Amino acid sequence: MDETDAVQVEKMVDQDTNYQANNALDIDTNDPRRTLEVFAGRRVGQTLKGNKLPNGWPNITSEDDYGPKKYGPFQQEGKRPIPARDFSIHLKSGEKVLQYTAVEHTNDSSNPQFEELEKQFDETKPQVVLYEGPVSNFPITDINQAYAFGEKSFMNYLVQQYNANLGEGEKSIVLESTDMPNDALIKSFQDRGNTNEEIGVYDIVRQINNVAEAIRRNSSMTDEQKTRNIALIDEQIKNDFLEFVREKQFSSLLPMLHRQDGRQWNNSIIAEEVKRVTGHDLNANLHQTEIDKLRQMFNDEAIFRDAYVVEKIAENVQKYDRVMVVMGSSHVLREEAALREFFEDHGDA
Repeated sequence: MDETDAVQVEKMVDQDTNYQANNALDIDTNDPRRTLEVFAGRRVGQTLKGNKLPNGWPNITSEDDYGPKKYGPFQQEGKRPIPARDFSIHLKSGEKVLQYTAVEHTNDSSNPQFEELEKQFDETKPQVVLYEGPVSNFPITDINQAYAFGEKSFMNYLVQQYNANLGEGEKSIVLESTDMPNDALIKSFQDRGNTNEEIGVYDIVRQINNVAEAIRRNSSMTDEQKTRNIALIDEQIKNDFLEFVREKQFSSLLPMLHRQDGRQWNNSIIAEEVKRVTGHDLNANLHQTEIDKLRQMFNDEAIFRDAYVVEKIAENVQKYDRVMVVMGSSHVLREEAALREFFEDHGDA
């Protein structure tokens, strides 16, 4: 892979992870699997006002229900969707404030959402900021760095700038990730009836697809460059998938997944399990939403993660008075009903 292309791909991989989680969902809202409670036990049992939450909470809205709101009833092919930021929600109960800002995962500095993020940050004066992806302590010293990884690095920049200029009596803003811990994700998959081997294959395909999709979606590459780079990825994962994971510094689930036969995961076993579960040889064109078994796991994961985020937000609202959350618009749309239920906000205020 060309060095310039490789840098561009690395910058886009994490963004595309979020893109994958926001698309191709096929969720049945009548299915009790939509709640994390079924899998890992609920952490929040009461509304913000102290009333008991229903057993089905946190309910996660399906794309069938939020789709018309996101795209409008007369969407035509090629028509630009409604801007992500239009789906932001602001909830208030007494001194408690939640500013949940919907974003598009982009590092385009001309996108107006960055100006909107800064405005909402200044108006909310959050005590804690939650966003997708791992929290980094890497210092961001200028605005160009702030745009590099989209909303995550931009919010890091705003928080770091605020914390570096605290006045007397002011407290630092806390920065936290909304990401579901790997052990909780594995347990949720296991409670759904998936074996460790199936979870491992799902994770393998997801890692491959994140890199391949980042290349395919890179508008700065020519079609020839994309084809060449995907071919190089294909060669690498077939020769040494574990080295591919180490090189990309992915957070792989494999070390946490003990196989039933007691064997350790290695490149040979990885190829064998991918073939058994998917029916396909290990290659760079595998996509979890195009394989029935993995598509169901993909849909389940979206529910697990959204339910986890709702409870993470609720816990922080209980702890702090002013909470700001920054996530992709589809997350906001899927989680809004559950958050309004927690606030006992019925949209009539």
